[in-house]
Amino acid sequence: MKLKEKVAIVTGGARGIGREIALALAEEGANLVLADLTQSEMDAVTEEVRALAKRALAIPADVRVEKQVSGLVEKTVAEFGKVDILVNNAGGYLGTANTLVTDLSLAKWRVVLDTNLTAAFMCSRAVLKYMIEQKSGNIINITSSLGQRGRAGSTAYTAAKSGLEGLTKAMALEVAPFNIRVNALQPGGAVATPAVLSSPGIRADTLLQPQIMRDVAVYLASDDSAGVTGQSFNALLWNSNREDVRKLLSTMGKASP
Repeated sequence: MKLKEKVAIVTGGARGIGREIALALAEEGANLVLADLTQSEMDAVTEEVRALAKRALAIPADVRVEKQVSGLVEKTVAEFGKVDILVNNAGGYLGTANTLVTDLSLAKWRVVLDTNLTAAFMCSRAVLKYMIEQKSGNIINITSSLGQRGRAGSTAYTAAKSGLEGLTKAMALEVAPFNIRVNALQPGGAVATPAVLSSPGIRADTLLQPQIMRDVAVYLASDDSAGVTGQSFNALLWNSNREDVRKLLSTMGKASP
């Protein structure tokens, strides 16, 4: 197993991409801490992790709140004695999809930036205290292609994901002397979630499934990617040798993550 007895925190781990990454890490031997807002959904995922004979802890936490972030990391270390991997997955449009910048309120702007960018900063800062001390660690920031190319009607989300790409690069340089790696990972297209599926003009056959993130997340979290840091990975391209992905690529181009 590539991650035997590693300890991983996955924010937004109760559903979608977060759930798939959590299960993929557990299948490779990691013990999991899930941070999300919905206890029942987290409990369901922890049961799946435990079915793989791995330990799992569900911690209700709003990662936009500094005190709750500190509590999340402290509880993880108290339970497992360390933290090896952090996946900053919590995020979303939060009601701002298809909102022009002229119609975007400051309150909505702030909540999108707080959820997608500031939360990742706070979670990273909290775990780095322990990773620097143990001189090892791995942070994976879940980003979006919109952070690189933008899209009209997605100003706040685009700005947040672009900032997360920059945060990834800067942190990678800062913590490299401590044997800590930081990389970004994006799906490479819109992922089939309830919010995306309900969006106007979206074709279901152009959507990615959350499972697209599994293999590349394990690669980044494990020693398979030793020496790789400050990089941005596209899961769709990573998996482009798969037959189902090749078929999907032929129909894509009409949806954005």
